[in-house]
Amino acid sequence: MAELSPTLNDSIDDSSAMEPLEKAPPGAAHTLEQRSLNRLIDFLFLPSTHVMPNERVFAETLLLRDWDALSENVLERLAVRLANTVATAPRLALKLARCGRSKISGPLLQYGDLHDIDLVEIAHKSQEQEQLDIASRRNLSPLVSDLLVDIGSEDIVKAVLLNSGSKISTRTLSGLISRARDNI
Repeated sequence: MAELSPTLNDSIDDSSAMEPLEKAPPGAAHTLEQRSLNRLIDFLFLPSTHVMPNERVFAETLLLRDWDALSENVLERLAVRLANTVATAPRLALKLARCGRSKISGPLLQYGDLHDIDLVEIAHKSQEQEQLDIASRRNLSPLVSDLLVDIGSEDIVKAVLLNSGSKISTRTLSGLISRARDNI
């Protein structure tokens, strides 16, 4: 049997990690479940020196499985934490970015470690706020910038043009110049 990382062993051996169910008041099972999910989220963000890759994938899989048990507040905090890390839980980050609720998806769309193809897919299926979140990313590839200009409102086009980190293809720039001439 594979040896668990010291941090996981410590949290399992920690007597404060879980209170016995016999001592829990009626209705506390939900609280215990929430505390367990919160501990799992904390485990997910431990430094890589404390967590083996397979343990991190397992934790991510459990959170994806129990997605419906995560409150709106927990999802928001999880999105903010994932937006500030690189490749910690890519499947979970993508699910949060695709959720369609800008309070949750916003931090990941603006700062998260997402691939261009995922940003393109999300931009196609999202509302204006999510498109604005994508348009405000520090770096926008021509693929993403061009798509936002093609499908977005004037506010989104303006956000892409004002973003110093957006790269726009010559084709799209020529189209924008033509549109501007037509509006004069």
